[in-house]
Amino acid sequence: MVNTPEHQPSAPEVTAQPVNQKPCAKCGALNTPDAKFCYQCGQPLPEAAATGKKTCAGCGTINEAASQYCLKCGLKLPEGAAPGTPLKYGGFWLRLGAFIIDSIVLSVVSSIITTPLMLPAMKEFLGDMPPYYYSDYNDPAVFFERVGQFMGAMFLISLVQMLLNCAYYTVGVGKWGATIGKAACGLKVVRADGARVSYWRAFARYWAHLLNNLTAGLSYLVIAFSGKKQGIHDMICDTLVVKKN
Repeated sequence: MVNTPEHQPSAPEVTAQPVNQKPCAKCGALNTPDAKFCYQCGQPLPEAAATGKKTCAGCGTINEAASQYCLKCGLKLPEGAAPGTPLKYGGFWLRLGAFIIDSIVLSVVSSIITTPLMLPAMKEFLGDMPPYYYSDYNDPAVFFERVGQFMGAMFLISLVQMLLNCAYYTVGVGKWGATIGKAACGLKVVRADGARVSYWRAFARYWAHLLNNLTAGLSYLVIAFSGKKQGIHDMICDTLVVKKN
């Protein structure tokens, strides 16, 4: 049988697709840019205002970029924020304010912990004699013995302080993405792609942070002139300090 023009199969209809379609995280259907719910499954769609945040694939709740699990349903969230997310970097003065707050918090906690260690060491070093007459120090052996004991106590106190600082920064950054100071200043620590910082990376970041002590803190000025407001320790550990909002 010969196909005549009236019997020719009609060409498939081509419809124009809207640009900037919103993909549904649950079923993958493409929706129009102004759609709030998926036309196919009814799943809530991410809003444009949620740039830089994570949308839960289960319930559609918008979470912070550093969150691991949805705050509403507890579902595991993707590791990174949306590609191309514009991050607002924490500047030098804002980070300095966070550092000062953290230093005050650590000083108070450290004093509470180390004072019971410090007082016995001072008493042993100075002895029970009045300050104008230390008869025990007439014997060099006694003097050097007490100096050795005092230096040992100071080393122990310094070690306790360092371990406290390490635990504070590792747990704060690894668990919540921020220490008390950074949280108070609206800052958080993330990876370069917006993902959360692991405990191991937070641990390494603390020790890299101590490299600034070699320059008496002057290397912190790198933050002010860096394009991404990174310190030397941020560059080493591939981290960023960004504003939460």
